[in-house]
Amino acid sequence: LKGGAGGAGVSNAGTIGTLTNSGTISGARGGYGSSAGGAGGAGAANASTITALTNSGTIIGGTGAVGGVAGGAGGAGVLNSGTITTLANSNTIVGGGGGVGGVAGGAGGTGVSNAVTITTLTNSGTIVGGAGGFGGLVGGAGGAGVSNAGMIGTLTNNGAISGDTGGIGGFSGGPDGAGLYNSGNIGALNNSGMIGGPSYAIYSTGSIGPITNRGQIIGNVEIDNQASVTVHGGSGASFGSWSGGTITIGNGNLIFAGGNTALGDDISVNGGAGTVTNGGVLQLAAPESITGNFGQTSSGVLDFVLEGLGQYGSLSVTGLAALDGGLALDLTGGFKLAAGDSFDVVNVASFTAEDLSTLSLDAVDCSDEGGDLWHCADLSALDLTEVISADSIDIDVVTASGSSAAVPEPGTWALLVGGLLGLTGIRLKSRRKSSRISW
Repeated sequence: LKGGAGGAGVSNAGTIGTLTNSGTISGARGGYGSSAGGAGGAGAANASTITALTNSGTIIGGTGAVGGVAGGAGGAGVLNSGTITTLANSNTIVGGGGGVGGVAGGAGGTGVSNAVTITTLTNSGTIVGGAGGFGGLVGGAGGAGVSNAGMIGTLTNNGAISGDTGGIGGFSGGPDGAGLYNSGNIGALNNSGMIGGPSYAIYSTGSIGPITNRGQIIGNVEIDNQASVTVHGGSGASFGSWSGGTITIGNGNLIFAGGNTALGDDISVNGGAGTVTNGGVLQLAAPESITGNFGQTSSGVLDFVLEGLGQYGSLSVTGLAALDGGLALDLTGGFKLAAGDSFDVVNVASFTAEDLSTLSLDAVDCSDEGGDLWHCADLSALDLTEVISADSIDIDVVTASGSSAAVPEPGTWALLVGGLLGLTGIRLKSRRKSSRISW
């Protein structure tokens, strides 16, 4: 009735000092079953101790077998139920595909599955889950790239970690696998590559972080059962990006603690009762929203990319906002500002504090000329007026120094350009408050 499970390519129940692979290690396919197909074997299975597992070749889990009712699950690329001190991958680790089932398809195997301890996991290649199998009624679940139910001390990704798709089903397809699925503890996550999935890039019900993202995280991110999630971004001119989904912090707050982050996702914190705090550079190139509150510290900068009228970054906050630090504007795609342009960049329920003290244009700091005037050397014939109301910030473009002088003849342009550069500025009409974040 039930097919047998496939064997592992390498199976360890003792102690291995160093396991190095530069070829191919494969788990075997599961056996056919008239009721349930057998599961595929793991590429490498550890139930005891491996000090160092180094892969520069291919480690692949076996395919789940066909079953008359249920397809077999695919095997993990690396299956750890013991201790691996160092796991380093520079090529390919992949989970096996789930088997076809008359009723339910088998689940795809995980690229790396950890149930106990991996002290350091470093990936500079590809780790990917297996696809879910076809099911007559329900497709099998896609495998995660990395699945952790135990403890990973440090996970460093310089390559690609991704989940695979769920299987097709006659009634419903299987759920997609996450790039990173965590129900245990991950001490630190460092990403300068790509973590993604067809649906979820990261799904965590355990503990994770701090997260340092200098690369790309693509897909939905959900982190539950954690009071605070801390994120660091890129450095210098480098931005870590979050895109392709929604960031949900189910039971706590989100802190962008420093560095450069390009935010392409909406955010929800604690069902709207939490707070997003920005202490770094938070760049927005399209309209994004925060369901919750927002605070920006004195080291934080909200950086809005302006590509055109109706094509620019903005932030909407459903709750309260307290803004310190600065604003930045970056023009892209050849866009030039013109008199009469207007940009509605921030909308909130209400401000509890506003003490914006810096402003830059195209990464060049504008100088405070006193009163409402800020001088931005990159603007040759235009001023910007920043109007802060009780619940919004608008950027309006006006003529230089409020002048309505006639357009000069062509022959006079050369003489006037230098003078106009000296008159360029950004006018701030802001209501500064001494209060600070009060939620």
